[in-house]
Amino acid sequence: KSKQIEITGYNYDQLYEYARILSDSLERYPRVKDLEISGENGWNVRMLHEFVIDFNRETLALQGITLQDYYSYLQDEVYRRNLNPVFLREEKTPVSLISDASVSFNKWKLNNEPEQIGKKITRFQSIGKIVKRQTGNAIYKDNQEYRLYVLFDFIGPNKLAGMVTDRQIKRINNWLPMGYKASAGGNYFWNQKEKKQYFLIFLVIGIIYFLCAILLESLLQPLAIIVLVPVSFIGVFLTFYLFGFNFDQGGFAL
Repeated sequence: KSKQIEITGYNYDQLYEYARILSDSLERYPRVKDLEISGENGWNVRMLHEFVIDFNRETLALQGITLQDYYSYLQDEVYRRNLNPVFLREEKTPVSLISDASVSFNKWKLNNEPEQIGKKITRFQSIGKIVKRQTGNAIYKDNQEYRLYVLFDFIGPNKLAGMVTDRQIKRINNWLPMGYKASAGGNYFWNQKEKKQYFLIFLVIGIIYFLCAILLESLLQPLAIIVLVPVSFIGVFLTFYLFGFNFDQGGFAL
C-alpha cells in the first residue's frame, strides 16, 4: 500500500482493536481505498483472506431461528463426505457421499430464494451476509511492544495524503492510553531511520563502475561517466524542490 500508519502497544488484542477503530475512521474518507491491518508492511507481504457468514443475531432471534438450525440447513445443502474406498473389478475406487442439492446450490440461491429453516421460511439476505475478511495475520514484537500497520491507498496528491495521515495520527494519539502510540509508518524499503536507500544508491554506483570498467578496460574512464550521473539529474532535483514534492522512493527510482 502507498500509505501506512504504525501503531504500537503492549497488549496485542487491545492494539488490534485500536487499529480497527483507526481503520474505520479512515474509511470515511472517499479518497482512502483498500484498507488493511497487518503486522508487516513489505512489498512481499501476502494477505490471506477468508469468506465469513456474518449473521444478524437479533433478526435470527426475532424469527426464532438458531445458528444450529441454519448450519444444519447449510450442511444438508453442501454435504460432502469421503467414505472408505471400495474394490471395483479388482481396482481400488474412492467413494464420496455428496448431497444432490450441492449441484444447484450457489450464492445467488442462498441470498434470494426462500428456504425452510426448521419450522420457519426465510431468506438469507434478511438474516445475514457473506463478507471477505483478512485472516492469518502475523504477530510482531519489537522492544517489548507489539506492532501493527494500518495500510491503505490514497487517491490524490501526496501532500493531501500526508495531511490526512497526520490528522488521524494526532487524533488517535489524543485518546490512546499510556503504552500505546501511533506514528507515520516508514515505507518498507525506504526507511529513513535505517538509511537503506543510501546504501542502495552506492551499490548501484558500484555496479555501474564495474560494468563500465569491464567495457572500457580502464579503472579511470568509468569515473568520468559516474561524475556525469548526478549532473544529468539536476532537472529532477529542481522539479522536486520547486514544486514542493517529497523526494520519496519515486525520486530514488529515477
